[in-house]
Amino acid sequence: MKKFQYKETLKPLRAVSAVALACCLAAASGLTAFADSIPEDSENSPSKIVIVKNQQDSNSPEKVVKDGVVIVRSGASQKTSSAALPKLYAPLVEVDEYRDRMKVTWKDLNPSASGYVVEIRSGADNQLIEEKRFSKYETSYRTDYKPEEGVTYTFRVKALGEEGFAESNFAAAQYNSDSLRVYRPRGLELKVEDQTLQASWDEADSAGSYRFLLVDPKGKVLVDTITSSSYHYLENVRITEKGQYTMYVQAREDGRSSPFSKYYRQIESRNDEIEAPTILKTEFLDDGSLEVFWEEVEHAKSYTIKLRTFGSNQTYLTNEVTTSDTNYTFKNIKFHKNYRYVVEIRSNGERGYTKSDFEATATDYYGW
Repeated sequence: MKKFQYKETLKPLRAVSAVALACCLAAASGLTAFADSIPEDSENSPSKIVIVKNQQDSNSPEKVVKDGVVIVRSGASQKTSSAALPKLYAPLVEVDEYRDRMKVTWKDLNPSASGYVVEIRSGADNQLIEEKRFSKYETSYRTDYKPEEGVTYTFRVKALGEEGFAESNFAAAQYNSDSLRVYRPRGLELKVEDQTLQASWDEADSAGSYRFLLVDPKGKVLVDTITSSSYHYLENVRITEKGQYTMYVQAREDGRSSPFSKYYRQIESRNDEIEAPTILKTEFLDDGSLEVFWEEVEHAKSYTIKLRTFGSNQTYLTNEVTTSDTNYTFKNIKFHKNYRYVVEIRSNGERGYTKSDFEATATDYYGW
């Protein structure tokens, strides 16, 4: 009887088993293992198989045989293109002289910037003379060289992205020691008129245009525009966040720009409706007048009042009247004996509050 060759038979079995095991593991992990091109009884037969994730941008698996080890690399998942990521906002950039040097300062409009890149270019050909990278905690840089007379220096700053954001575009500001200075805007104001925001500032003689930005309490840029006017109506801007809104205005002229002026305004949400007034008393007077008194309402800047008849066929006897007082007298009304009249009144909001609904009260006229 022939002897069973244990060692010689076991060797290919071990190799096949190893390959099968690797394939099972790879399949379970979504990977692909390869070892079938190596003869089982070859001197280069693998003694073990290692499965690793491929770090290359490839969709096809890759197999490497080295020192008796088969390394199977899976096709890596495609990296997200930076072009598909949302861009950060470019910083607000200001340049001014610092002693006999130049200083660039930037204001970040992003909560997610990981750092900044600053480029300094000179001359009409915009030659790059300096490039520096800064951490997210640095917001200014002073040059260690003096500006040359008659040379225009362009400072470009961009924010570097992190947390799923792509880097911003470059924002630029210029410096020329021989140029006339553009002065920053003054008299900034942000008003809430009924349900409309109005931004305004004093007109600057040295400015041909202005850059205007409005940022909400969470840091979201609501408006970023260039305008030739010193006021801006914001009918299409919804205020949904309570808190501090920040307004930035920069004057511009012939490629030059001023530092940014800032203005802060605490605004309550437009979605908060103030209370309607509580009518305290109505009183008919001898001369055919009706006097109305009501309670003052918090956050109300004015009150609108009107008068109508009672019943399904109601008729308004007056137009709407708006007053900042807490009383009003309807005059020259021809009241009829034993008729009922209805006073309607509402509060008009301030600081971002919307107007209330009308509050109504019926009052009887008995006559004399």
